[in-house]
Amino acid sequence: MAASVKQYKVIGEELWKGRSEKINAELFALTYGALVVQLIQDYEDYDEVNKQLEKMGYNIGTRLIEDFLARSGMGRCSDFREVGEVIAKVGFKTFLNITPGVVHAPPPSPSVNRQSNPTPSQPSFILTFDENPLAEFVELPEEALEGGLWFSNVLCGVIRGALEMDIGQGFGFRPGSFDGAISISVLQWLLNAETSHPTSSPPHRLTRFFTTLHSALKNPSRAVFQFYPSSDDQIQLITSIAQKAGFGGGIVVDYPNSKKARKVFLCLYVGQQPTQKLPEALDGEEEQDAKVRFERRREREKSRSKSKRKSVKDRDWIIKKKELYRKRGKEGVPNDSKYTGRKRRAVF
Repeated sequence: MAASVKQYKVIGEELWKGRSEKINAELFALTYGALVVQLIQDYEDYDEVNKQLEKMGYNIGTRLIEDFLARSGMGRCSDFREVGEVIAKVGFKTFLNITPGVVHAPPPSPSVNRQSNPTPSQPSFILTFDENPLAEFVELPEEALEGGLWFSNVLCGVIRGALEMDIGQGFGFRPGSFDGAISISVLQWLLNAETSHPTSSPPHRLTRFFTTLHSALKNPSRAVFQFYPSSDDQIQLITSIAQKAGFGGGIVVDYPNSKKARKVFLCLYVGQQPTQKLPEALDGEEEQDAKVRFERRREREKSRSKSKRKSVKDRDWIIKKKELYRKRGKEGVPNDSKYTGRKRRAVF
């Protein structure tokens, strides 16, 4: 593990102490019971209520994970055991001020089907709550418990939403929320398949990404993506999926003949506009005057620092060194004279 269990506990406690909006967790705990009651009255079916609670928690988790990563600075977990420890010791402590116990169940033996090969088992863990703030002010009737109500199912949805939050799974924004979108170095990461699951395939991730992005953009609007494709097949795959999602536009390549300055942009727009055209690409070799602004500034600062740098072997520096050596009692220090620190000719 990247950190021990005690370290995770310390991180969770520090994050809870540093939170200024603790009222949100308390308000959520106070009003959650009334929310469940309202869902029961609306759907009159405990199975459907469980689904709605899980869906609600999933939407919360997809947004909560960004705040959690920004506050905790946690990196990628090395294995599934570490995932359970971080969720229990850091996640729940940060937002609800509780620390559930976590039990890591050993993976079951692979199941063997008659007509297929043995299926690999998946690791799992169990979270045990000694205290549940969601049920602290609620008294459930026996009818609800016998009917199959999962009162705290929203927490399951929060965990699933936080773990599955990936830009390749799409956005959770309302339709027409944005006037435009700008992205740098995002599209090429959607081409990576971290697992063998069908939802992790690049075509599926790109389809979800562009479909939900098209829904989140207003009509009309624009979107620009700079990315670094490794082949022409990747460009063809990205553009074809974007067009199927309803976008218009295409690829713009700046400095196509330059290896250093070449930039690939995917320029998309939503809505049909008669005057809509792709921007003109910068053509030709990159000239000296067309360098990046920060690169020119870096060169100016570098030359400025060289001009202001003082020589370390001038007369004053040598005299100070001699005085320092004499104070330390060093023997054989040369005496000062008019020739101390004098520059000599290059050729005698």
